[in-house]
Amino acid sequence: GEGEPTATEASKPVAEADGEEAGGAPTDGPRDYDYTVAESGSVDVGTSFSSLGQWRFTVTPDTDPTIAFKGEPSEARNGALQLTYEVGDDYGVRKARGEIEVEGAKAAGARPLYPAPEMRLALPRRGQGVAEGKSSVDLTESPYSGAKVGLTLVAEDDAGQSGRSQTKTMTLPERRFLNPLAKAVVEQRRILALDANEAGRVVDMLDAVTLRGDEFIANPTDYLALKAVRTRIATAHDDDTLRSAADFMWEIALGIEDGDLSLAERRLRDAREELVEALENGASSEEIDKLMQELREAMQEYMQALAEQMKNMPPMSQQEMQAQNFQEIRPQDLQKMLDRIEDLAKSGSKEAAQQMLSE
Repeated sequence: GEGEPTATEASKPVAEADGEEAGGAPTDGPRDYDYTVAESGSVDVGTSFSSLGQWRFTVTPDTDPTIAFKGEPSEARNGALQLTYEVGDDYGVRKARGEIEVEGAKAAGARPLYPAPEMRLALPRRGQGVAEGKSSVDLTESPYSGAKVGLTLVAEDDAGQSGRSQTKTMTLPERRFLNPLAKAVVEQRRILALDANEAGRVVDMLDAVTLRGDEFIANPTDYLALKAVRTRIATAHDDDTLRSAADFMWEIALGIEDGDLSLAERRLRDAREELVEALENGASSEEIDKLMQELREAMQEYMQALAEQMKNMPPMSQQEMQAQNFQEIRPQDLQKMLDRIEDLAKSGSKEAAQQMLSE
């Protein structure tokens, strides 16, 4: 049976091994008795004639975990959101995440097409007490990038108890688009994704940007794609169609901005996320080998696409590099980082490997 004996109840006999269950039915062999020990006390087990044993239990309270921002959230050069925080628990924090809620007067009556993204946070080496954690979370492809939101950090322990940080109001970092048309398309995609009720307004804006677009939009493919997505939104009968239109708008903006480089960057990000998730789920060495190979190939593809794009850009002066805090990273440096991540993952230091991947 199950119960929650108090200290007084626990000091009384809780089971009698007299060979019979309640009701007189005989039993053979060992039997199990399950009790939830909610308070300190003792447990006696015995027959009608003798005691078989006595145990004393001391219950130690399990407090809720804690998590708090350490400094303001910042933006990395690649647009990722950088977070520094402190987590603590008497038995160790099991996982942590960031929760996002859109702010503003219009948010209350909005009909978002996508749920707010949930951010998985890297944890410091597991242990008791308070420790510092850092995460770099890339939300640049999310429709919520560029939106004003309230961000709350949440930590959870093994008992399922959770602790929450204060909520910080901020604008989520977004990918920087230099092409004005690409920037306009991304803005309309965010408006549609965060409130499907704005579909009519988005159609009007797409009409405006494609007005005489056959003359002013250099690439005919981009012009035709914008006309197609405009029709898809205007004739949509359900949210699935609107979601497909919002996804299409993102692809159109990437194509307008820089073509192949964006696709390579997405593959690199996906490969990284797959490895992070596998490490959290206790991946085998064979699985780590496979995912590391995918990450290396994605990195190589991205570097090649980046090199191609750089050929068409004017060289940066020393002053421009200093102004943008430019730091050169050589391919061999990246290779060493990937080697180190693989060594950590295979040696069992998976939390350290996750931290390096996050950085």
